[in-house]
Amino acid sequence: MDCDSIPPTDQFIKVYIENKDINEVICGGTIYNDEQYKPELSLRYWYGINREMTSANERNKESNKSFTTNNFLISKSVFEKLKFREFLNKYGHEDSLFGFELKKNGMSIQHIDNPVIHCGLEDNATFLSKTRCAIDNLILIEQDESIDKDFFNEINLIRAYNKSKKTGLIFIQKLFFNIFGRMIKKNLTEGAKPSMFMLDIYKLDYYSKKKFYEKKKLKNIQS
Repeated sequence: MDCDSIPPTDQFIKVYIENKDINEVICGGTIYNDEQYKPELSLRYWYGINREMTSANERNKESNKSFTTNNFLISKSVFEKLKFREFLNKYGHEDSLFGFELKKNGMSIQHIDNPVIHCGLEDNATFLSKTRCAIDNLILIEQDESIDKDFFNEINLIRAYNKSKKTGLIFIQKLFFNIFGRMIKKNLTEGAKPSMFMLDIYKLDYYSKKKFYEKKKLKNIQS
């Protein structure tokens, strides 16, 4: 359990003990409550509500893709076999990769409703910065040749980028962000209820630019 999370009841350990034999990896989930909302924390709060606060039934539909590191139980033998990639020492996608590698090694994840409250909400600007950091980390993973390429087919951001590039919509997306970029950033950093669609556009634009710069840097090195 992450240090910035707390169990909502005194039954947290008991529930895990009662379920410890149902699978080698068990995830309990994450919740948020109304008291946590503050305007300066709105982006992280609404992201948590919309993207993280899901039931066990919903998470079990894509159990490995729904793996998160903030609240899980894992057998010692499985963790010693896989572990986290040591080169990923920054924020972002280490849980996505671990969930994928569990799947590749034939290990499923069982999700149960035994959540923790995520208390460590960052202010809007900080969370947006961490979002960029997560994308930087994703590109770092892409550059590692030891990573199974199937992993990237499971990342929504990469799929959206590849689709928009293939259909030519990437240019419309860039134009859209060039025109509305300030409005999007204002919505994400100052909005009482920031738009998750706007956040997705922001992430796609940042990822596209980083891919362009990385490609340009590689070309300069090779020449």
